[in-house]
Amino acid sequence: MLLHDEIFEQPAVLAQGIATNSSAAADARAILDRNDVHHVVIVARGTSDNAARYAKYVWGTKLGMPVT
Repeated sequence: MLLHDEIFEQPAVLAQGIATNSSAAADARAILDRNDVHHVVIVARGTSDNAARYAKYVWGTKLGMPVT
């Protein structure tokens, strides 16, 4: 598969990911909204490091929460 083809698959893959993981995302949001949660530690390896970096940026800026 060419990189060009992969790029055009992204919207469908993203939509499937949102549909598949919406419950887990809601659970995570409920935890982050608790008053006794003051810091987040993310453990990732390989390509998950990119997702972890993005989450660190979003949670840090949007929630004002320290993330490591």
